[in-house]
Amino acid sequence: MVSLREDLVGRAIAELESTHNIPRTSLYVQTKFTSLDGQDLSKPIPYDSQASVEDQVDQSVATSLRQLGVDYIDCLVMHSPMRTKDVSRLHSSRV
Repeated sequence: MVSLREDLVGRAIAELESTHNIPRTSLYVQTKFTSLDGQDLSKPIPYDSQASVEDQVDQSVATSLRQLGVDYIDCLVMHSPMRTKDVSRLHSSRV
């Protein structure tokens, strides 16, 4: 697992397609959303920390798609406890 280096994973995906003729559809791409409570604040956060959690997830996915260079992600893991959030009120959306 490559953590925090989606750009490198994206380069590998592109190379698999261009050099080895392995299509994106043959790969399973998973990434994660990490709430602010679980972020390493010494590194850039992939979303606006002041936005709603739903918007943070959308922004995080958009960042991942861009860094990975793909049109879709097969699995999004909701990572890290959200100690300050009432998770029973968290809405999910299809992204």
